[in-house]
Amino acid sequence: MKTLCSSQRYLLAGLFVAAFCLGCGGTDETPKFLKNLVPVTGTVTINGKPAVRARVRFIPPSGPDAPQGTHEATGVTDADGKYTLVSPAPRVTLEQATGALPGDYKVVISLLLGSDGKPIPKGTTDADAMEQGAKESLPPQYSNESKTKLKATVSASSDPIDFDLKVRGR
Repeated sequence: MKTLCSSQRYLLAGLFVAAFCLGCGGTDETPKFLKNLVPVTGTVTINGKPAVRARVRFIPPSGPDAPQGTHEATGVTDADGKYTLVSPAPRVTLEQATGALPGDYKVVISLLLGSDGKPIPKGTTDADAMEQGAKESLPPQYSNESKTKLKATVSASSDPIDFDLKVRGR
């Protein structure tokens, strides 16, 4: 059996890398699911008052019977408790990713509060907030993915999807 010299090995390795990269689909094509997004907005209140800076997540079903091609959509509430969902995707603008795919979702709403009891500042990541002593202020029935009781159905209609959370001691 003939052995390869070092220059042949480098050439062969380069060819493998090039073939691998070509097969990886490094395309600039926008994801196809974006054309099926439906605008989703709503309001989150806690005991009737706006939930400021709450993170809203629409989580699609998982498991063997789950529909293929569904994506999680997220939003953050403003000072009035209003949110707009976005389905993030690589190489697309926020405008292109605004909305959620039609279907049924489990909903998780999280509201981190700083050690001073105020919402975390805009632009602060959840991880940074937790490092600074922020705590989840909503009970697990709303804020925990495995315990949430919240659900929503996204359809072609553009009706807002509102949530009025009931929390004791607020």
